[in-house]
Amino acid sequence: MTRMNSFRGCLGLFLVSLAQLQHNWRGICLQFQRECHTLTLTRARFHHSRIVLPTIMDYLLIALKLIVALGILNVWLLRSGKATAYRGKNAKTLREEFAVYGLPFPVFCLIGFLKIGFALALLASFWIPSLAQPAALGMGTLMLGAFVMHLKVKDPFSKAVPSLAVLALCIAIALL
Repeated sequence: MTRMNSFRGCLGLFLVSLAQLQHNWRGICLQFQRECHTLTLTRARFHHSRIVLPTIMDYLLIALKLIVALGILNVWLLRSGKATAYRGKNAKTLREEFAVYGLPFPVFCLIGFLKIGFALALLASFWIPSLAQPAALGMGTLMLGAFVMHLKVKDPFSKAVPSLAVLALCIAIALL
């Protein structure tokens, strides 16, 4: 088995494990053996006579949460000091973008804290499902605010597309 196939297998099994956690299975034991070549999921105790397999919707919800959370963490932690095509007006950094919107530095810090917090809550919702809806609604509210800021400075619509896309994903997470 090549390394890429091994990685794909591990990723697939990881998604299966997240989907099973999403079903609130109790007593799931994860056993990692030899470089993740054999990841096995077993139930410690069977409380029901039937096994519930993850559905397509479970996998979709996992994907949506990962896309939103990792995307926001990427923007705020890894790319905040870099120029992108989606920054407001001609801002080169995230901090400059907030200045373009006329927002003071404390607001930049507050929004950053909230976005990172909501992104981490979305990731934590794999283990604590009750966090998903409030985190998605909070993040969606911030994305709506981002869209309004792009309108305020009369940016082209193409610069506002990411905020609308993340807003749509957050609505989907909250409704699923």
